[in-house]
Amino acid sequence: MLGIFDDTTLTATERMYVQIMVLTFVRGLAAAVELEHEAVRETGLTSDQWLDTQAGNLAGLIDSGALTHFRELTEHGFDFDLNQLFEFGLARLLDGLTLFVEARG
Repeated sequence: MLGIFDDTTLTATERMYVQIMVLTFVRGLAAAVELEHEAVRETGLTSDQWLDTQAGNLAGLIDSGALTHFRELTEHGFDFDLNQLFEFGLARLLDGLTLFVEARG
């Protein structure tokens, strides 16, 4: 990964920071995916099935006014798919890195 920036003016330190940042992002989402798979193994329920079992609890919290921002997400059908979250996050991370590298010349 450090070699990706050979044709840039990034310092060795900046290259290492970028590598650690991307690795940390990927590792963080991978840990979430692993936890999801572990929950499926332990419960026998998919993520969607588990969420269905929690619908009453969630509705109660939303109706109590405790989760006003979350209510908006659920009303618009927000998808908690970790693959989509990963793709979105990685794209934004790379967008920012592109701007950083371009600004360095």
